[in-house]
Amino acid sequence: MNKWAVALLFGLAATLLFGGREAGPEPVPLEAAVTLLKETPFYESPYRSDSQIGTLNPQQVRVVGAEPNWMSFREESDSKWFVVDTWVGPRWVKLELGQLGTIGQEDLYFWLDRETHLYDSPFGGTGAGLTLTSQTVHVTAKFTSQFRNSYMIDTWSGPFWLVDSADYAYPVAPMNQQLTLPTITATFALPTATKGNADYLQPQTVTVFERFDDSWLHVRTQTGETAWINRKFAEPEGVVTIDQPINVHVTTTLYKYPHVDEFGISSISPQVVKAFEKWTSPKDREVWYHIYTWQGFAWMPAP
Repeated sequence: MNKWAVALLFGLAATLLFGGREAGPEPVPLEAAVTLLKETPFYESPYRSDSQIGTLNPQQVRVVGAEPNWMSFREESDSKWFVVDTWVGPRWVKLELGQLGTIGQEDLYFWLDRETHLYDSPFGGTGAGLTLTSQTVHVTAKFTSQFRNSYMIDTWSGPFWLVDSADYAYPVAPMNQQLTLPTITATFALPTATKGNADYLQPQTVTVFERFDDSWLHVRTQTGETAWINRKFAEPEGVVTIDQPINVHVTTTLYKYPHVDEFGISSISPQVVKAFEKWTSPKDREVWYHIYTWQGFAWMPAP
């Protein structure tokens, strides 16, 4: 096919798409849904502000094309021209790449682990002037784009947005359950063991008011304080008091809790140690010894 035939085909495509108007460059095909969050002017032709023919109210629109080089820019704030469906047919709008996203309804709860700033839009930038302390919030909508996920939450001042929240927002499930802790249980400031535990709870009954990732429980203690716990980070039940020397034949890893790899303490070389407690796992019948070390108490599997 020669270059004149190619030009004729492109011209025919533009005529079909834009009804014979001066439409600017031939758009490349693109299928996307975009949620407009503010009034957006639309144009007969791109690159020409004098060709504006109307304004789109905040709504979700269907993108059907884009200017040829729109993929050559990757920054969220880069503005490009796109073709969207309007009530008068496909027309051009100018959007930042970060606006190529959609908003969907949600019904989620997030626990925020720190003081958090709120925003008027899912793109950040413009602050709402509100700051939340660490707390649980109700998520009612989610904005999704190739650059970010942002979440609309309910507040006493109306709906606002959490932006770039992946590192401080934990999705939680509300609960209201009494839980009896039969042994000393570690508490944590965050629902993760990576930073170590903050303190300990003595045996007691606590109120579980939310859960994260199945195994992490947010509890209110008998004194009214709140903390995160994970039942595997607790002294085991069924411990037997002993006074027994244990002959360690090979280098052996020591643990803060039996069967919990996250809390490996150190290791000991072959030697004789003194055990003061013994525990047998009800799951696999493996025997563990609680021993004295120069670093404090530790659990070791039976040699």
